[in-house]
Amino acid sequence: MKVKSIKNKINEIPMASMSDIAFLLIIFFIISMSFLYRQGIQLSLPKKDTTPVIVQLKNILILKLDKNGVLYEQNKITTFNKIKTIKKTAAIIKVEKTCRYKYLVSLIENLQKNNITKISLKKI
Repeated sequence: MKVKSIKNKINEIPMASMSDIAFLLIIFFIISMSFLYRQGIQLSLPKKDTTPVIVQLKNILILKLDKNGVLYEQNKITTFNKIKTIKKTAAIIKVEKTCRYKYLVSLIENLQKNNITKISLKKI
């Protein structure tokens, strides 16, 4: 009788099933995660045929925003919190062309908190 020698087999984990499990987990986490939505600034643009809004000059706040986010009110440096918004109903913001968008957004948000909703933007 002949005795056959059994070679030692190396046990391997099949990698195809591991990649399937990894992709299933990725799909599960993508589907089950909650997406965060940021609410942007609420702007209502005038319609094409509306008449222009007439505001007296004494009720207009004129601001200048430079490229570094420095805010000027009547040629004096100020901050967003120290803007004199008392009895103002409208604002004109003169923005430098290279100003970062985040500075303008925070300025508009601050004006809206102070009930100034009529805002005009001018590029300088």
